[in-house]
Amino acid sequence: DCCDNFVVMIAGVKRMTLAPPTDWRLLSPICSGPNKSLCWAKVSDPNKVGLTRKSQDIVDNMHKIVVELQPGEILYMPAGWFHHIHNMGPTVMVNHWTRNLQQIGLVKVLKEAA
Repeated sequence: DCCDNFVVMIAGVKRMTLAPPTDWRLLSPICSGPNKSLCWAKVSDPNKVGLTRKSQDIVDNMHKIVVELQPGEILYMPAGWFHHIHNMGPTVMVNHWTRNLQQIGLVKVLKEAA
């Protein structure tokens, strides 16, 4: 995504697979939209069983992080990180995209404290 994102789980569980922007070449995304800011990686579901050999090679070389977000937990996803989200059942989630790190009070406080 174009912006930093806070994801808050209210109910249910989501499995989130994340990959850093440094995996750009490996994932070879296809981007669209007015600013080419909406991108899809070549591997649509990195957790799928029975991937093609080429897709499995990509997944095996990703610097991925897999998180199962539980109710009451918050995940911070920095701008530019690739992500795949799988609902593990019925879920309720709230998220907030930021356009500027200064909008994030916690980040601002941490910068001032450093």
